[in-house]
Amino acid sequence: MSSLALAGENKLSLTLEKSIHIGISNTPEMKAARAQVGMQQGKVKQSTTWANPNVSVQADNFLGIEDAAGGYDFTEVAVSQAIPVFRAAKQQKQAELGVAKAEAMYQRQQLQLEHTIAQSFYDVQMKQAILRLSQQRLREIKKQEHTKDNSDPLVRYLTPLEEMRLNIAQETAKQQLAKAEGLYHEASLNFKALLGLPLEKTLVFPALQPVTKAYPRSILDAALAQHPALQVSRQAIAEAEAGIAVAYAQRFADPVVTLFMRKDFLAGQRDTVTGLVLSMDVPLWNQNQGGVNQAKYSVQQNQAALAATQRDLQVNVYKSFLHVQHLMKQASHYKKKVLKPAKKMLRLTNQAFDAGELSVLNVVDAYKTSFDAQAAYIQMLTSAWQELALLRLNAGISVIGYTDSTPELETTP
Repeated sequence: MSSLALAGENKLSLTLEKSIHIGISNTPEMKAARAQVGMQQGKVKQSTTWANPNVSVQADNFLGIEDAAGGYDFTEVAVSQAIPVFRAAKQQKQAELGVAKAEAMYQRQQLQLEHTIAQSFYDVQMKQAILRLSQQRLREIKKQEHTKDNSDPLVRYLTPLEEMRLNIAQETAKQQLAKAEGLYHEASLNFKALLGLPLEKTLVFPALQPVTKAYPRSILDAALAQHPALQVSRQAIAEAEAGIAVAYAQRFADPVVTLFMRKDFLAGQRDTVTGLVLSMDVPLWNQNQGGVNQAKYSVQQNQAALAATQRDLQVNVYKSFLHVQHLMKQASHYKKKVLKPAKKMLRLTNQAFDAGELSVLNVVDAYKTSFDAQAAYIQMLTSAWQELALLRLNAGISVIGYTDSTPELETTP
């Protein structure tokens, strides 16, 4: 295989959606969330499982004494089985609600991961844009290098002071480029680590673009009503309410049915007796009142948590919505009133400098003004995208839709 083909295989073109899919597949946080669902499903299965039967065997010399034959014999065999008539159905319902809560927790974890990936993705895009801007800045400054031979009337003569000032500007641009390269590679490595990608793989990111539209309030309100964090709290309330019924059922221990077969000495001879025994606890002293109260307070605690979460999310959605709108307008205004005039000023300054009307100081100042304006614009675009990601997190909007939380059990051969 050619080196060109190998280089192509080592490159990975990414979008935010593709990055999120990779992150969901690779990150340990999502694997742990899937495992939590599996654990709760195991509790459902265990909640309806009967306790194992108890088998007892008795051997003694009772018969030998009665018939004067002596020796020891097996005199009784009994099988006891506890029957969960009071608690099984209630425990199953609580366990099933626990599965629903774990699934909501999985969605909440996915939403948080999407936000983390989006923030990192936009950060890499920003540092990539700054890197390209730094490269462009150095190229533009190098264009002003002139030969000291001023015999050509088309060559702008530079005084030693102007050459010195131009050299300083060029070296400064080189230092800024080196810094931009370092920051970009660091952000790229952090992004690879976040997604669980090989560190040697080359990532290709799309260019940073302005945010052109945000979510309308109707969509935000509809999504907020089904926010995974709220679903977790709602399912926790339902699970705690089911826990009250379980606590009441635990006042009574499971009744135990015992089937026995006993050898006895009856009417002067050995005989076999069979029977059935039913035993139950009588809740005179311990009625599990403490457990019932604990379950009731758990419901109140989860209800308060739901109210607090709902309050915080509503405020955060409103703030993020206003901030995104503000950043979009600010970036548009800045591009029109600052960025375009700064670029035009740089172009006109270069023309005036070539005509001998302006000095190098004017050119350096125009470069600084233009490229600083472009850097500020890049930062504004990044802030808008990151605030939009925060808006999605607060509103509960998934970029790719919520994925399946059903875990796959890993078995070892």
